[in-house]
Amino acid sequence: IVGKPHAAMTDKEIPLPAASPAWLAHLLDWGLLSIVLLSPTQFSLAIRGVKVCPVDFAVGATCLLWLFVRLRSRNRGAGLHLPPLALWLFPILAATSAIKAANRMESAKEILQLTEYFVVAALLLFGRLQDPVFLRRVLLAFFAVTSAILLLGTIQYFTPGTPTFQVRATFGNRNILGGYLALVMPLALGILLWDPRPAITAWMAALLSAGVLLSLAGGTWIALCVACMGVAGLRSGKSLLVTILAITLITAVLLPRLPRAHPQILKESIDLFDDQGEMKPRYTEWQAALNMATANPLLGVGIGNYQLNIGQHYGYIPRANQNVTERDSHNLYLVMLSSTGLLGLTAFLGMLVFFLTRSISAYQQELTAPWMRGLTAGSAGAILAFAINSIWAGLLVRGLGIPLVLVLLMGSALYSPR
Repeated sequence: IVGKPHAAMTDKEIPLPAASPAWLAHLLDWGLLSIVLLSPTQFSLAIRGVKVCPVDFAVGATCLLWLFVRLRSRNRGAGLHLPPLALWLFPILAATSAIKAANRMESAKEILQLTEYFVVAALLLFGRLQDPVFLRRVLLAFFAVTSAILLLGTIQYFTPGTPTFQVRATFGNRNILGGYLALVMPLALGILLWDPRPAITAWMAALLSAGVLLSLAGGTWIALCVACMGVAGLRSGKSLLVTILAITLITAVLLPRLPRAHPQILKESIDLFDDQGEMKPRYTEWQAALNMATANPLLGVGIGNYQLNIGQHYGYIPRANQNVTERDSHNLYLVMLSSTGLLGLTAFLGMLVFFLTRSISAYQQELTAPWMRGLTAGSAGAILAFAINSIWAGLLVRGLGIPLVLVLLMGSALYSPR
């Protein structure tokens, strides 16, 4: 399933395929970069009741161009590198739960979205990411758009009257912005620790500083602390000690002095009980989701049908099937277990574990450039942070799907089978 990478251990550019004109190959590369640049946002347009994001158009157009290049080539299979099977098993097995769905239209929307992210976008990106030069361009584009996003979030942070929940940058709320931070901050730390160039160090330090400021969800803060310590531990024992000290000082000294009273906000966002001693809706919904999963263990209630069914599983007095929790504060694993069953959840967890170990294996190889080591270590940390943050937030949504796929593939692209 996985083709052998093109010179993945070197820092030399791979020639463009001879089967197509250079201008067409360059146009395809720009299409791939547009996917990277347009993906981290939840801005969408409603077209006949279906929400469509800018990246959806970019994926569609780039896919058509990719097919055209392939079809006009004499050897259509030349240079074709399929992503690891672990990536495709997730949408395939999750889609099987649709046979249990009461609302087939919602299932179709979810399946189409997962297919776009984990099949189409992954197929388009994976082959070109085998080229270290193009991989570096993608990484720079990823950090460039991240810089713009965090700048917007910082402006919102310091804008009087903006509720903390609405400090969101290009996303729907602080929970989804937190999920994006979980993907990019460990990656930035990895580059900072391994790439010695002063300009890169200053850039990554600025991103990390903005990330601290904009981490306004407790689950995100926990995930970032654990993941950053993991990345630093891969670098050296000294880096780990410095990172632990920095996290301690930031948490104990800096956060209480920031304008939005971070310690209180972070604590309240994941507290079990409210001021009246009542368990918060987030956690009562966890129990309901577990009840729903117990009643439908193998395939769940059908992909996309979680909200339609959750109200029936609270106990003796069912609730209305309405979202009573803070938006996007669900437990992703319980949502997946109850809607796609054990098959879907196992495939998702297997995918994360596969790419986490793949990134670490790539890090342990003899990579020729410092940024490569930072990328592989940072990718491993990003996957870990995303996995931890998903306990407190439903992060498999528009705006995060393709960035997640990109992080998975970037770390894996430098892996070379022995």
